[in-house]
Amino acid sequence: MKKIIYLLIAICVVNAAHADMGTGQFRDALLKCDDARDASMSDKNSTNDMNQVILDASNCYVKVGNAVIKKFYADTAEDTGKKFAAFANAIYSASQNLYSGPDECYPECGQISTNLRINMTEAVIKRYITDMLDYIDTLDV
Repeated sequence: MKKIIYLLIAICVVNAAHADMGTGQFRDALLKCDDARDASMSDKNSTNDMNQVILDASNCYVKVGNAVIKKFYADTAEDTGKKFAAFANAIYSASQNLYSGPDECYPECGQISTNLRINMTEAVIKRYITDMLDYIDTLDV
Protein backbone atom coordinates (compact mmCIF):
# COMPACT_ATOMS: atom_id res chain seq x y z
CA MET A 1 0.00 0.00 0.00
CA LYS A 2 2.85 2.36 0.84
CA LYS A 3 4.41 1.72 -2.57
CA ILE A 4 1.19 2.70 -4.31
CA ILE A 5 0.94 5.91 -2.31
CA TYR A 6 4.57 6.79 -3.05
CA LEU A 7 4.01 5.99 -6.71
CA LEU A 8 0.95 8.26 -6.85
CA ILE A 9 2.87 11.06 -5.16
CA ALA A 10 5.74 10.65 -7.62
CA ILE A 11 3.34 10.75 -10.57
CA CYS A 12 1.71 13.93 -9.22
CA VAL A 13 5.10 15.58 -8.74
CA VAL A 14 6.22 14.66 -12.27
CA ASN A 15 2.92 15.90 -13.74
CA ALA A 16 3.18 19.15 -11.80
CA ALA A 17 6.71 19.63 -13.09
CA HIS A 18 5.54 19.17 -16.67
CA ALA A 19 2.57 21.47 -16.17
CA ASP A 20 4.98 24.32 -15.45
CA MET A 21 8.01 24.10 -17.71
CA GLY A 22 9.77 26.79 -15.72
CA THR A 23 7.30 29.47 -16.69
CA GLY A 24 6.21 30.18 -13.13
CA GLN A 25 8.99 32.70 -12.60
CA PHE A 26 7.85 34.61 -15.66
CA ARG A 27 4.23 34.56 -14.56
CA ASP A 28 5.39 35.91 -11.20
CA ALA A 29 7.34 38.63 -13.02
CA LEU A 30 4.15 39.63 -14.89
CA LEU A 31 2.33 39.86 -11.56
CA LYS A 32 5.14 42.04 -10.19
CA CYS A 33 4.68 44.34 -13.18
CA ASP A 34 0.97 44.52 -12.32
CA ASP A 35 1.68 45.16 -8.65
CA ALA A 36 4.16 47.93 -9.47
CA ARG A 37 1.63 49.52 -11.82
CA ASP A 38 -1.13 49.37 -9.22
CA ALA A 39 1.10 50.76 -6.46
CA SER A 40 2.34 53.60 -8.66
CA MET A 41 -1.13 54.43 -9.95
CA SER A 42 -2.59 55.12 -6.51
CA ASP A 43 -0.74 58.40 -6.01
CA LYS A 44 -1.00 59.82 -9.54
CA ASN A 45 -3.18 62.86 -10.02
CA SER A 46 -2.75 63.77 -13.65
CA THR A 47 -3.74 61.78 -16.70
CA ASN A 48 -0.26 62.13 -18.13
CA ASP A 49 1.26 60.62 -14.98
CA MET A 50 -1.23 57.74 -15.17
CA ASN A 51 -0.39 57.16 -18.81
CA GLN A 52 3.30 57.05 -17.94
CA VAL A 53 2.64 54.40 -15.28
CA ILE A 54 0.83 52.27 -17.85
CA LEU A 55 3.63 52.74 -20.38
CA ASP A 56 6.10 51.68 -17.68
CA ALA A 57 4.03 48.55 -17.07
CA SER A 58 4.07 47.82 -20.82
CA ASN A 59 7.85 48.16 -20.81
CA CYS A 60 8.01 45.82 -17.83
CA TYR A 61 5.97 43.25 -19.79
CA VAL A 62 8.28 43.62 -22.77
CA LYS A 63 11.27 42.90 -20.52
CA VAL A 64 9.55 39.75 -19.26
CA GLY A 65 8.76 38.76 -22.85
CA ASN A 66 12.39 39.22 -23.83
CA ALA A 67 13.47 37.06 -20.89
CA VAL A 68 11.03 34.33 -22.00
CA ILE A 69 12.42 34.48 -25.52
CA LYS A 70 15.99 34.33 -24.24
CA LYS A 71 15.25 31.24 -22.14
CA PHE A 72 12.90 29.23 -24.35
CA TYR A 73 13.79 30.31 -27.88
CA ALA A 74 17.58 29.97 -27.79
CA ASP A 75 17.96 28.89 -31.42
CA THR A 76 15.90 31.78 -32.76
CA ALA A 77 16.23 34.27 -29.89
CA GLU A 78 17.62 37.12 -31.97
CA ASP A 79 15.02 36.88 -34.73
CA THR A 80 12.17 36.17 -32.32
CA GLY A 81 13.22 39.09 -30.12
CA LYS A 82 13.23 41.47 -33.08
CA LYS A 83 9.81 40.26 -34.17
CA PHE A 84 8.47 40.60 -30.61
CA ALA A 85 9.71 44.21 -30.43
CA ALA A 86 8.20 44.91 -33.85
CA PHE A 87 4.91 43.36 -32.67
CA ALA A 88 4.79 45.58 -29.57
CA ASN A 89 5.53 48.68 -31.63
CA ALA A 90 2.96 47.66 -34.26
CA ILE A 91 0.25 47.30 -31.62
CA TYR A 92 1.00 50.79 -30.35
CA SER A 93 1.03 52.22 -33.87
CA ALA A 94 -2.12 50.42 -34.97
CA SER A 95 -3.98 51.62 -31.90
CA GLN A 96 -3.39 55.19 -33.09
CA ASN A 97 -5.62 54.55 -36.10
CA LEU A 98 -8.12 52.57 -34.05
CA TYR A 99 -8.71 55.21 -31.39
CA SER A 100 -7.92 58.45 -33.20
CA GLY A 101 -9.31 57.73 -36.63
CA PRO A 102 -13.10 57.46 -36.35
CA ASP A 103 -14.90 60.27 -38.18
CA GLU A 104 -17.03 61.07 -35.16
CA CYS A 105 -13.97 61.55 -33.03
CA TYR A 106 -11.30 63.29 -35.04
CA PRO A 107 -9.84 65.70 -33.95
CA GLU A 108 -11.78 66.10 -30.69
CA CYS A 109 -10.89 62.74 -29.10
CA GLY A 110 -7.74 64.00 -27.48
CA GLN A 111 -6.85 62.50 -24.12
CA ILE A 112 -9.49 59.76 -24.05
CA SER A 113 -8.14 58.20 -27.24
CA THR A 114 -4.61 58.32 -25.82
CA ASN A 115 -5.77 56.59 -22.63
CA LEU A 116 -7.57 53.87 -24.55
CA ARG A 117 -4.60 53.42 -26.85
CA ILE A 118 -2.10 52.97 -24.04
CA ASN A 119 -4.39 50.62 -22.10
CA MET A 120 -5.01 48.47 -25.17
CA THR A 121 -1.32 48.24 -25.92
CA GLU A 122 -0.56 47.13 -22.36
CA ALA A 123 -3.30 44.50 -22.38
CA VAL A 124 -2.34 43.03 -25.77
CA ILE A 125 1.36 42.75 -24.90
CA LYS A 126 0.56 41.06 -21.59
CA ARG A 127 -1.87 38.68 -23.28
CA TYR A 128 0.72 37.79 -25.93
CA ILE A 129 3.29 36.89 -23.28
CA THR A 130 0.72 34.90 -21.32
CA ASP A 131 -0.17 32.98 -24.49
CA MET A 132 3.53 32.29 -25.06
CA LEU A 133 3.86 30.91 -21.53
CA ASP A 134 0.68 28.84 -21.92
CA TYR A 135 2.05 27.32 -25.10
CA ILE A 136 5.40 26.53 -23.51
CA ASP A 137 3.58 24.79 -20.67
CA THR A 138 1.84 22.49 -23.18
CA LEU A 139 5.13 21.24 -24.56
CA ASP A 140 6.17 17.78 -23.45
CA VAL A 141 9.92 18.11 -23.18
